[in-house]
This record gives sequence, C-alpha cells and structure tokens, in this order.
Amino acid sequence: MPTAASLPPPDFAIASAFPEAAWLEQAAAANDWAAVRQYVDGLPHGTNRSFAFGVLADVPDVEHPLRQFVAAVPTDVFALTLLGTREVRMGWDIRTSARAEHVSREQFAQFHAYLRRAEQLLIRATALDPSHDAAWAERLNTARGLQLGQNEARRRYDRLAAYHPSHFSGQSRLLQQLCQESRRDGFAVVTAFADALPAKQDAVLGGFVDVLAGLQAGRIEQADLEAVRTRADAALTAPDGAVRRLPGAAEDLLAHRPLRGTDELRSELWATTPGHLHAVALEAAGTALMQVPAGHTADWAGYAAAPTSSAHTVAGKQFPSVRKDGSALIVGDEGVSLTTGKQTITVLYRACAAHLSWPDGARQLIGSDGLAVQVEPGLYGIDAHTMATIDAAVDPAATVWLPPRQKQPRADEGAAAAAGEAGPARSAQPAPVRRTGPRRQGWSSSA
Repeated sequence: MPTAASLPPPDFAIASAFPEAAWLEQAAAANDWAAVRQYVDGLPHGTNRSFAFGVLADVPDVEHPLRQFVAAVPTDVFALTLLGTREVRMGWDIRTSARAEHVSREQFAQFHAYLRRAEQLLIRATALDPSHDAAWAERLNTARGLQLGQNEARRRYDRLAAYHPSHFSGQSRLLQQLCQESRRDGFAVVTAFADALPAKQDAVLGGFVDVLAGLQAGRIEQADLEAVRTRADAALTAPDGAVRRLPGAAEDLLAHRPLRGTDELRSELWATTPGHLHAVALEAAGTALMQVPAGHTADWAGYAAAPTSSAHTVAGKQFPSVRKDGSALIVGDEGVSLTTGKQTITVLYRACAAHLSWPDGARQLIGSDGLAVQVEPGLYGIDAHTMATIDAAVDPAATVWLPPRQKQPRADEGAAAAAGEAGPARSAQPAPVRRTGPRRQGWSSSA
C-alpha cells in the first residue's frame, strides 16, 4: 500500500481532469480561432458552454484579438460573449477575492469599469441570441459584481433557465447571489451604563473612568470572572436554557454560522481567562465612545469631544431647501455638505462609512467621524444626474440598500425636521478615537 510520502502531490489543473481544456487553451494561444469556434459550435445542445468560455477567458492576452473581432463584426455573438467573459475575469483579478474592506477605491473603480464594459458586450450578445447560455450565465456574474440586486439576478437566471433549465454554472452563480455573506464581521458591541443622582454624577463619572482604566491595565480579578462565568453557565444548563438560546440560534442560521451545542458553549466559557478579557479591553478601547451627562466632559481623562459639526464645506452645486428655512445641500466632487445657518455638516466620499439608500431615491451618507448628511431629492430639488454622481462616487462596499420607507419627509414638515437631517449618526460605527458626547453617561465600543 503506498504511503503518504510516495503519493503524488494533488493536481488541481482543469486540464488534468478535462484534456479538451488543454487543447482549447493551446488553440486560443495559437490564434487558431477557426478550430476553437468549430469546437464550441459543435457542442451538443444542453451542454454547459460556460465551462469552455471560462477556459478560453483565462488565456493571457486573449482580449486583444477578440477586440479586433468585435470591431470588425459587432454582431459576432461568440466574440462578444468571450470578450465579455474575459473582461469579467480581468476585473476580478484587479479586485481580488479579498473582503471588501481590504479592497481600495482604485481597485473598485477599475473592477467596476471592467464589469461595465463586459455588461455592454454581454447585453448585445443576449439580444442577438437570447438562448446563448454562456452569455446569460456571465451576466449573472456582472449582476453580482455591479450589485444590481436580487430581482435582477433572478430575472437573468429565468432568461437562462427558459432555454437551459439545468445549467450548472448559472445555478451556482445564482446561489452565490442569493446566499448573502454573514452579517457578522467578527466584532461585537460592548455597552456599559452607570446611573447616578445629579449631585453624584461627577463622582460616578470619575469612578467609571477608573474602572475602564483598570480593565485596560489588566487589573481583572479572577473572582469577578468566576462570578460572571457561574451565572452564564447556570443559564446554559437551566431547564429552559435551550429555549432561551432559540433567538441566538435563529440569528446564527440567518448569518450562515454553524450552530453550536451546549457542550461547546460551556467549553468556550470555562476556557476564558483574565488574559482574554484584558485583550478584549485593549481592543475595545481603540473604538470607545463615552457618553457623559450634560455639563460634564472627560477631556481630563484623555477623551476628546466628538464632533457635532464640520469645519469644511465642499465646493459644488448648491440646492436650497424648498422649505425656505435657510438650509441648503451642496454636492461637490469630493463630498456633500448640509448648511443650516451657522452650522455645516460634511461627509467626504472617501470617508463615507455607510451609504444608506432607499428605493424612493433618498440617501444618507454617514462619515467615519459619525456625522451624517441626509440627501432628500424632493426637499432640495436635486436632479437625477446629481444623485447618480453621488452614488457613483461612494465606495460600493459602503452602500446599504434599505426597504421602502413608510413615510417620506414633506416640504411642509417645517424646520424641526430639517434640523434632524444632519448631525451625529447614532447608529454609525464610532471612529477609533477616545471621545465624549453630551448624552447619558455610558461607554460603548466595538470589539
């Protein structure tokens, strides 16, 4: 019996399993396009031609002759589909398979440029031949990369399935679209509050700061850990423990996380040490937001006040509010600003942490400093072209599509509503600095 050392190394090359793939690659590299076309056109009906087009699209520099073919014969469905597939491959090579937060704005810009070129080619291909399986399957890839939404992805798959109901590549790409990535990013929000009588607020604030400093210094008593651990373990082993865990189990299923049993949870709980807690405290301190009672600050403890307005106003086109309340929205090349009298709120596109988008056209840009600008086209008379420039300027990874709103702001709602359109975003991720805000005394961090 052969040993592990005598076995050959694993071979993941497609050509090793499918010899015709090697022949296709060689023919394309040699510019023998007549033979390539003859092979693809000769595949039996119902064959997944996306496989062949994928093999050909991975051949280096194959885009150059294909562009010449398309320029010479704009109705060449084979060339349109293969060039579109190649453009998608080159775009994904630039974007890489990294998570969105690790992809630069420049990478995203180039990635989407390639996908938009591919989309135009593939639209022409499917218009000329509505039954072309490889073109429709590749349009499922562009729909995902361009974030065209679930409904559009389903429409494209339905067009493919009308001619090819068991198309493996199409089914797998639709599955990628429908199976959303986990909503969890490896972080959790840690929140602590301390209530006090007005006369004792300063003393409680000082004690609160000392507790946080002790955690960051690693002064965590084993007895404190044991007390918390004992309560948590009792909850896990209680008769109704399984019932209490149902909401968490449902969330795990929705987030595509594996379900963990009681034994696994208890094992993790009892393996926790003060050192683990110290590490979490240090990480949490980097994104901490302390909220102090009105009239108090924590600058003496090293916390900087959170911004409530911006010092910079972008240069751009101004859209006065239809409410005639003196406010105006400015849309520029670098960001958007909302001016309300003496106050200005600015969110730069490059520092936009979240881009909330509603079907009615409204947008909210939340900056990495926690400030937010609500962009309501109807309240500021903003045209569709300007709204499109905002959407195009924001990193697609920051866009969050939301369901329709039950109520839209009206111009007759008065200045009170306008005042709520700008300011600190309560749900925004705090920037990694120590800062304070004039609210209830408490401390919150993502760790």
